[in-house]
Amino acid sequence: MPSFGQSLASSNSFRHFPHKNISCFANRDDLELFFASGGTLVAVDLTTKTHPYKVLDIGATYEIREIKLNPIKTLLALICLQHVIIVDLKDIPYSDPNASWQPLKFVVGGSDEDFLSATWHPANSTSTEIVVLTKLRIQSFDIFSFNHYKQFDKSLVELGIKDGATSIAFGSSSSLPGSLTLYVCTSSGHIHCIYPFLHKQRAIRATIASIDLFVAETQELVDSILPKYPPRVTAGHPSINDLLTQLNFATHLKEQASSLLWPSSNSQKFLCLKPMEIGSFTIGPLAQVPKGSKIILTESSESIIVAYNDTSSQFEIAYLAQFSPLIMTMTYDISRPEQANGKSNAMKKSDGSKYVRPNKGFGFVVDSDDEADTNDETQLQEYNKNWEFYELKIKCMKFILNFGKLTVLASEAYHKKLQNPLHIKAISNGRLVIGAGTTILLADYNEWLSKLRSDFPQGAEKFTCSKSIFTTDEAINAFDLIDDTIAGSGIHILAELVGGGVIVAPIHTHEHKKVHPRPKESMSSRFTPTTIREGGISCLDLKKLIPEMSNSPPKFTSNLRDASDLLALTKISDLMRSRVFQLSKFIVALNCKLEIQQQRNSFHGEKLSSFKVISNYITREAQYSSQIKNLKDRQMQLESRAKKAYLSIINRLEAIKQLRQMPLSNAEQSWFRELNELATKLKSTSEPEGFGTRLQAFVKQSKQLIETLKQSPPTDQLERSMYLLLLNNNVLNVGQHLLTQAQLIELVKERLRKSIESLQIVTGV
Repeated sequence: MPSFGQSLASSNSFRHFPHKNISCFANRDDLELFFASGGTLVAVDLTTKTHPYKVLDIGATYEIREIKLNPIKTLLALICLQHVIIVDLKDIPYSDPNASWQPLKFVVGGSDEDFLSATWHPANSTSTEIVVLTKLRIQSFDIFSFNHYKQFDKSLVELGIKDGATSIAFGSSSSLPGSLTLYVCTSSGHIHCIYPFLHKQRAIRATIASIDLFVAETQELVDSILPKYPPRVTAGHPSINDLLTQLNFATHLKEQASSLLWPSSNSQKFLCLKPMEIGSFTIGPLAQVPKGSKIILTESSESIIVAYNDTSSQFEIAYLAQFSPLIMTMTYDISRPEQANGKSNAMKKSDGSKYVRPNKGFGFVVDSDDEADTNDETQLQEYNKNWEFYELKIKCMKFILNFGKLTVLASEAYHKKLQNPLHIKAISNGRLVIGAGTTILLADYNEWLSKLRSDFPQGAEKFTCSKSIFTTDEAINAFDLIDDTIAGSGIHILAELVGGGVIVAPIHTHEHKKVHPRPKESMSSRFTPTTIREGGISCLDLKKLIPEMSNSPPKFTSNLRDASDLLALTKISDLMRSRVFQLSKFIVALNCKLEIQQQRNSFHGEKLSSFKVISNYITREAQYSSQIKNLKDRQMQLESRAKKAYLSIINRLEAIKQLRQMPLSNAEQSWFRELNELATKLKSTSEPEGFGTRLQAFVKQSKQLIETLKQSPPTDQLERSMYLLLLNNNVLNVGQHLLTQAQLIELVKERLRKSIESLQIVTGV
């Protein structure tokens, strides 16, 4: 029985189409595979062993260079040179015998400029917006509104990017700031970002968990700046105002999420929200990479960007992460504060050799030397104060400018043996596939991401990435990773060779080698101030390190006095002071609450111990009982009077009805005549149509039948018993039917009587 890889490689989808020019693959949740060959798009079903396929008739002659699925994987973007064809992937009929199928499609673009890069907007509420980059502009199209209408169209110069751009990529779709951040890599190697990438009258999608995290991070930024610096330093600072605007933006989204008519209990469910109107700000440069590099985003929970540069001899790769939060600001290049003035004036001394004319007054002459010394001292104090605020402003500016920078995790360089172009593709769960020549490199850093999420910020390890290398006989043109959902044989790599042919090979995980135990080393030798500053330390290692430090106290030398250590110690001290202050507030509030509760309990105890209230109630019990009895008697009298008044009114109405006699109409007379005839027939036993006459006839027939049966010769006992039983049942049914009819007749008579009385009441009134 052929394996998953053999059946897929030998399927008709690759056999009947030329694969010398397969440009790209796209995998849809390991259920469907899409690949483009020139201007042809093919879809392959991966859920069956036969792997049926469909040729999607897009009706265009554009050459497809790249294909991308939208975030919810319902649309497929075919990126051409100057156009983007968006195809609807709903219900592809693989069981249809026709090989071709025409889907619903939209064509956007059509300008004179070539598209350098394109990506889907992850925060769009309908996942129908695609953003494209040309040589001079950034544009976005939303097919939900109109397929040719540009939702966003600005030149790079208008956005503050002077150099030409090479590629664009959004941040992680798992976080709200990442899905609103568009990174732009320029030809000079600078990485900028547009944050938030929004336009008017458009809704976004976000989860409650991502909104709460966004609000918490922004509030933490505000709390880390405002209490640390005096108001004179932070007042009027452009970044502080932008940070407060970002906090309003986040709280506005949170209020919308909490005010929905049908709130969802699932914090990971996407909600459609309308953000407050705010401009798109260009921030940067956030990082510097080699010139001519391009960027792609890895599909993970963190905004990890891969910058790669392909040359004739080697290719370079840099892993960058957005760990530092971004601030929505247009004034990223903040001017340096003005230096404090007044030092030269304060240092001037008066020349005692020259004559100083005294001030005119009432004969009192002030010593000019004392006055000059006082002025110099005042100016010097003012200068020192201004210089202190100047230094605080510089520190605040440097502290704010540290936000938004991309953290470089690692940089790698590989030599190329063949002059083939570099192919790179980001796969889900923190995996990256790189193809160059006859070599395929699979980089997997999912394990490092899981450790980062569990241990950050204490004990975060250095960036690690496990690599697997595969080689082929010929150069590679396109590739992808596919997981076997039929037999569960694991992940396979699918590669299309330049010379023709498709290979599908499984990826086997290597067994871990047994690690021999190392001799135990002391914690103090493992952790030094330098290692703690660079790599951090976990809480468990810190607990083990404290006893050793208490036994052998460290000797601080001049080599250990580092400014970064002092800053870290200052941060820890500030954090401890804030925690102690919050704990003190809680203790004071708890003591106040306990004291109030104790006073309340003492008051209740005093009330219970004293018998004054109970004795007063006992003395007044007779008075209260007599009052209650009088009230009950009065209530009974009122009820009897009301009953008498009611009966009197009823009697008067009946008397009035009897006195007033109104003639009946012809219709009413005929109706009453019909009712009388019906009643006569019901009671009559002489008329042939009366119920009584018919009942007597039925009884007489029954008696005759019984006599006839008695006189008939005996037959089989069982048949006779069954016959008598059936006859008895019939007689009982007839009797029951007659009783039912009699009850219905009585009910009709009762309703007629009530109707006549109601009619008399109406006519009488």
